[in-house]
Amino acid sequence: MQYSTNIYKSPSSLSVLEVSFAHYNFGNALQQEGKVNEAIAQYQQVLQINPDFAGAQNNLGNALLQKGKVDEAITQFRQALQINPDAAEAHYNLGDALFPMKSPSL
Repeated sequence: MQYSTNIYKSPSSLSVLEVSFAHYNFGNALQQEGKVNEAIAQYQQVLQINPDFAGAQNNLGNALLQKGKVDEAITQFRQALQINPDAAEAHYNLGDALFPMKSPSL
């Protein structure tokens, strides 16, 4: 499926929230299609526009995890939890990322 990278025509007419969600949703669509690098770029754009978007932090962590960048993913999940400590999905994803790192004595 082809997507246009021009996701909005007149940025001045859109709020920061609207632009953030446009990039976020575009990143989600790209990630679902397996275009992880492109999704990462979209999530990073979201966070440049709106650094307190916990969902974007979480999804960036998931995309990084898909690329095998575990330490970077963990950082993103932790940042998502700093923004929203009640984000269940970020807690789950952080645990999922940390689980393979457990010591053999546990």
